[in-house]
Amino acid sequence: IYGLQKLGGLAVANRYVKPGHEPGLPTGIQEQFRQLLRPGDVIATRKEYALTNYFLPGYWPHVAVYLGNAEQTEQLGIARQPSFRHHQLPGLVHETDRGFVLESMKDGVLVRSLASPFASDSISILRPQMELPVIGQSLVRGLEHAGKSYDFSFDFSRSDQLVCTEVVYRSYDGMGQMKFSLVKRAGRMTLSGNDLVEMALNSQCLDV
Repeated sequence: IYGLQKLGGLAVANRYVKPGHEPGLPTGIQEQFRQLLRPGDVIATRKEYALTNYFLPGYWPHVAVYLGNAEQTEQLGIARQPSFRHHQLPGLVHETDRGFVLESMKDGVLVRSLASPFASDSISILRPQMELPVIGQSLVRGLEHAGKSYDFSFDFSRSDQLVCTEVVYRSYDGMGQMKFSLVKRAGRMTLSGNDLVEMALNSQCLDV
């Protein structure tokens, strides 16, 4: 069954109902967000016309966790983590001044550049209500999952494979006052990107 789920997921990934659509934020907006972002921020994104939008709940189908730029990751001790170095997307050495994210996509949980979530049509920044030292600990915790496969079954009861929102869940749940309530969907206990945005709109452990 999992093999069929994976085939179905791969079949719709990066496919759009509008031919030729190339999602991406304007350069000026990208620069404004770079100034705004702080390590630990959750980046919720949406690509218009993506086929995956029709299979995931709510407006915000995808999230990534911002790790910081080169200076910030060094200050928080993130850059010294073996998983940070060993599970970077190839070619990332040229992006060190532009910021890193920990993000689960069809090729797995990897450290990527901000260019990945910025290749979207809509974006929202959700900030954990935590002091920076606790956020640093949470990010180190999340990096323990770098290198794992994407979970096409969206099963939060196991941690050997992770969907995008589970990276947030595994990083933050139980840290400080952070607690996530999983929602049962299609027989699975899950956390959606929209759930995270709703938490932030209600100032529940996150702020927009």
